[in-house]
Amino acid sequence: MIFPSMRLAAFATCVLLVSCGGGGGSSNANSVAAPSSPSATTPGAPTSLTATAADAAVTLSFSAPASDGGASISGYTATCTAGTASRTTTGTASPLTVTGLSNGTQYSCSVVATNRIGSGSPSSAVAATPISASSSAEFPGNIVLGAPTADSIRLKLYSADQSGSVIVSYRAEGDAGDKQTTPITLNRAAVLDAELSGLKAGTSYRYRVLLKPTTGNEIQSREYRFQTARAPGSSFTFTIQADSHLDENSDLDIYKRTLTNVLTDQGDFHVDLGDTFMTEKHAEPFTAVVAQPTSKATLDTRYIYERANFGAVTHSVPLFLVNGNHDAELGWLVDGSTQNIAIWASKARLEYFPIPQPGKFYSGDSFVDPNAGNRVAWYAWNWGDAQIIVLDPFWNTKQRANSDPWNFTLGEKQYQWLTETLAASTAKFKIVFIHNLVGGLDGAMRGGVEAAPFYEWGGKNLDGTNGFATRRPGWAQPIHDLLVKYKVAAVFHGHDHLYAKQDLDGIVYQTVPQPSARNFNNGAQLAKDYHYDSGTIFSSSGHMRITITPTTMTARYVRSWLPKDETAARKNGQIEHEWSVTR
Repeated sequence: MIFPSMRLAAFATCVLLVSCGGGGGSSNANSVAAPSSPSATTPGAPTSLTATAADAAVTLSFSAPASDGGASISGYTATCTAGTASRTTTGTASPLTVTGLSNGTQYSCSVVATNRIGSGSPSSAVAATPISASSSAEFPGNIVLGAPTADSIRLKLYSADQSGSVIVSYRAEGDAGDKQTTPITLNRAAVLDAELSGLKAGTSYRYRVLLKPTTGNEIQSREYRFQTARAPGSSFTFTIQADSHLDENSDLDIYKRTLTNVLTDQGDFHVDLGDTFMTEKHAEPFTAVVAQPTSKATLDTRYIYERANFGAVTHSVPLFLVNGNHDAELGWLVDGSTQNIAIWASKARLEYFPIPQPGKFYSGDSFVDPNAGNRVAWYAWNWGDAQIIVLDPFWNTKQRANSDPWNFTLGEKQYQWLTETLAASTAKFKIVFIHNLVGGLDGAMRGGVEAAPFYEWGGKNLDGTNGFATRRPGWAQPIHDLLVKYKVAAVFHGHDHLYAKQDLDGIVYQTVPQPSARNFNNGAQLAKDYHYDSGTIFSSSGHMRITITPTTMTARYVRSWLPKDETAARKNGQIEHEWSVTR
């Protein structure tokens, strides 16, 4: 007797055999094959993994795999590994937090998806370094940002007393997770040079510096910021100072007040017009003693000192340097040896500050001096609707200018580069930065538009006769005429320690005030002494805030006052004067 259930089993077996060829016999034309189901596999790897470090923990955010393998994903496993140590956690969705990690240790973290078949391949790994939130503080030293581009920025870190391992943790504003650099060694009293690359253009970033000292507790800096290069059509702000000149006529408290005001403006970058390091005149700050440093080590101490001052701003505002006459990078001091103050100064600037290098974003001085290296003292870049040009009239000036102002020169190579840079530019606002006009008056490079007609800048001899063709044979035209030809909007210069807004042939000539002057009432006297016979004149101290939109460049003089000097009419941060140029 065959029970019904046995008949059913036999029938099922028969169908299976027919479907598979049934032992090798020919198939029956009347047979019906049973449908087959695809076999399930393990899921693919999770994607878009990011890591956010916390106190002894890392939170991993991710997207589900592109394929679940034909079976629903039942869970995820997150793993963070450092050497032989490993910690895991599980969950059913993003994000997952791995705990029990060692602060200050870099971990490699990944996530695996699991379904009923098993676990799939791990995601691409990301690096993260947990660190105690309670140790958040200022970086124990100073940070100078510089050379920002559309997709990168450089950082130079310095600490007088800390050594250890540094990681920079950063993220684009609005992003959920941080990216991190690999650990970099920080040595005490030495500059650490780092670069963040692969950034998004036109984007504000936040970052922290994570320091695991050789001894002591790990330190997480507070959050700082920076901005990558903006595209045309974007509005932005930047700031300018000139002649901090920390000698017997300067006040450190005033200077610090100005730097605080600069930071408050939250500009995309800050331009310093020189006479900052002062090593051509003084070996030490705040002294009237005229004495140059007698060794590179002595000179370096001044650069380290000025780094600390700038550090109040440059952790969040990239710095661009323009050479001044007292900064010692002077052609007439070069004697062909390496043990020379001009060489020391060039090397110190390159060592302690992130100087732009010519390439796809910056153009400029690519000449490698046999003793000083690639100085890059003149350079240009585009930002939004502006083209910004930095000039250096000192290195190529091989004889002192006080006997003959025609000695002062950009040099033929820099002049030709300036011509080509302006000719190729499509920027609405072309802006030139230089410490003083090339030539100037009194043999001391003084003056604004009153000095512009003369010497290499304007082409005339002091008696009004034309000397350009004779003194600059083969050069197309004087610098001022070149700037007029290519519709430069403004020339910002320092050197004369006052605020003076002047106009000449459609160009604004702006003398930038000191940020640090003790005397806040001498603007009119300085203007008289230095031949300023026109324009809007104010005394120092303060800085300039420049805002550029697609149609307008607006410059504002932001005044600095100490609390003891404030009155109803004198308030720190007040706008003393402003002007605009439209295009």
